[in-house]
Amino acid sequence: MKFKPDVDFFGNGLCTHCNSVINDLCDFIAYNSKIENFWELRDEQLQNNIDKELENFPKEVHHEVVEGYALELNENQFMFPSIHRESLIITIFNFVEHQLNLLCNIINDSLETKIRLKDLQGKGFERAILYLKKIAHFDFSVMNSEYSYLKSVNQLRNIIVHNGNVLPEESQHKIFEFIKSNSNICGNVNQTTKIMSEFIDELIQKMINFFEKIDQQVQSLIQKKND
Repeated sequence: MKFKPDVDFFGNGLCTHCNSVINDLCDFIAYNSKIENFWELRDEQLQNNIDKELENFPKEVHHEVVEGYALELNENQFMFPSIHRESLIITIFNFVEHQLNLLCNIINDSLETKIRLKDLQGKGFERAILYLKKIAHFDFSVMNSEYSYLKSVNQLRNIIVHNGNVLPEESQHKIFEFIKSNSNICGNVNQTTKIMSEFIDELIQKMINFFEKIDQQVQSLIQKKND
């Protein structure tokens, strides 16, 4: 591996790239917390409204009072949170994929190589990982847990994007192994994946851990120029 003689790791952003990504991921945690808290507060408000109305009506019409709130309760407890969580999975994963692509391009501009990211087979997340393995010689054995997790989330992201979050008809599909191993998501064949609120925080933390380990590889790469 040969570096360009005039490469400036501070100037091209390689030194700080992963830390910047981690900071942005922490912002996603804060954003998600505010949204999830909104659903909880709104649910409390609706329940309080129902309780107050029930006090003013005889028991024989209580079911009608509750039915009057059924649509709003469903929207607040299920529909809107589901849309938020599915959208956030897409947004966060796209963000991470983009940042990995940027990292590959920065490394490419630091090395004396004619092979660019676009020259490799594949696309998106997997192509960026391939570049980091083959060209930058990153050791992914130290991040097997995070890498395996993100590969599964990539499958989930693709199901959300391309199949309306409806799980495959094939029970042997790899996504079901991930669902069975994770208590924060659930779903069966040809059904919509149910994503719990805890899954988003779990996902972001895994991404943070992943980029912390990627940064260790980046710093090792930088050190090779000084050796």
